[in-house]
Amino acid sequence: MRTLKLFLKRMKIEKSYLIVIAILSIFIVVGYFSYAMFTVSSEQKEAIRIITGTLTGELKVDNVETDKLVVNQGETKEFTITLKNNNDRTARYLLYYIGTFPNNLEIGYIVGNALQIPPEDKGRKIDKDITETYKIRVRNKTESSQTIQLKLDVGLEKFDLNIPSNGHLFEETKFTIPEDIPMKEYINEENTGYNDETKDKMFIYHHEAGSQQTDWTYDDLTDYRYIGTDPNNYVTFNGEKAGWRIIGVFTVENEKGEKEQRIKLIKNSPLKTSTGKIISLDNKQSGVGSSESNYGSNNWTDARLMMLLNPGYETNPLASDGKGSLYWESESGKCPRGNLEENESETVDCDFTNTGLTTEAQKMIGDTKWYLGACSTNQTKTNKLYECEHGTITCKTNGTCTSERSISWLGKVGLIYPSDYGYATSETACLTQKSEQYNTNPCRNNDWIFKSINPINNDTFQWTITPSSVNMAHVFFVSANGEINSHSAYSTRTTVRPVVYLKSNVQLSGTGTKEDPFVFTL
Repeated sequence: MRTLKLFLKRMKIEKSYLIVIAILSIFIVVGYFSYAMFTVSSEQKEAIRIITGTLTGELKVDNVETDKLVVNQGETKEFTITLKNNNDRTARYLLYYIGTFPNNLEIGYIVGNALQIPPEDKGRKIDKDITETYKIRVRNKTESSQTIQLKLDVGLEKFDLNIPSNGHLFEETKFTIPEDIPMKEYINEENTGYNDETKDKMFIYHHEAGSQQTDWTYDDLTDYRYIGTDPNNYVTFNGEKAGWRIIGVFTVENEKGEKEQRIKLIKNSPLKTSTGKIISLDNKQSGVGSSESNYGSNNWTDARLMMLLNPGYETNPLASDGKGSLYWESESGKCPRGNLEENESETVDCDFTNTGLTTEAQKMIGDTKWYLGACSTNQTKTNKLYECEHGTITCKTNGTCTSERSISWLGKVGLIYPSDYGYATSETACLTQKSEQYNTNPCRNNDWIFKSINPINNDTFQWTITPSSVNMAHVFFVSANGEINSHSAYSTRTTVRPVVYLKSNVQLSGTGTKEDPFVFTL
């Protein structure tokens, strides 16, 4: 009996201990969740809102700790945002921006080039000591400077985060043609034909990447081009009313190596010398610069025409008579023409004092990466021309080349690619033909790049920037009968039509007709 009483007494004591432990546990749990609920629901004004009270995040914009993106009026700007988990554990992060903005302020992220997509919805888990990099593009078409307020929430990896009612996630930026252009209803050649009703609309073309475009996205490889006999793509530029035309809108790489969409222009009429003669692309003698013969060089990076059109070659031993940049600086001097073997003068007088690029035009032209991949004369389709132009081949082993050429060039004024001419026709069946077969009437006569300076029976050729892969002197051109072929760089039959990419922050007005051409302003 006594044993039983002792047992029961011990049980009561142990039960009391258990009750005390249980009560303490309840207090601990309730206290934890009360703290968690308090911290989760609290709204702080700082850029980084700490959810747990212990986890942090490092937010930088262009390598500076800040929570704001500032974009001036009329400016398109790209920001590099880095987010680092500097905790000793995995945490959950949610990046967004606060407030609403007018429709003419575009905000979005850019993908590609090893960039991450900003955290979405409930946040994303990031391991300790890991830094993620985002690229945010803001296009401000408003009439004032705009400031975008960033917010970063940090929480435990197992708990979802929630965006506040005035918060907005970043979405992928989708480039659109400026609203000022009435041709913003794009037509795709795969599902519609070209006719009078569609002549003032851009056509969409998607490309396979060239070997220099390994990191390009589907959107990067999408072009918007004017096609047809005479679309309304006329531009008043450089003080020349309706003197230039829009080829289209393209993804390019700027001087920083960043991708952006730019409008591409071509001069409607060719450049001529003081006596009306045609200018050669290059006529350096063998052993001068990259020339390996007396027929000039197809290497655009030291071609005399390149030095004539672009800044920085005012004094250069490779330029004609040692003086270049005549067209860029609106000066007079000597232009390359012919070679000694053809009994032509190596130079001819040029005067661009009234026809060269104005200061206003210069400000609108952006430095751009131009691709110098070489093509062969047996390319089968226009899309294959695009691939080789953006490729890395400069000279085939079975050709007469003895050295390699540059595969790209950073500069301001260039020439068309062969594919620019090929894609400009509205006869879409021509896109499946060999480039040499563009001399057929439906192809050339429905191609505005051909028709703008080549009425029927006019003996006028047009230079391109693209070298031949089988000869160090040959460069591709559009012939007078419409075919794409190549010739030595010293040719005195092939005209020069300067081509430029405008900066991404240009604005325009007008309708694009000859009577009311587009007009660009910064």
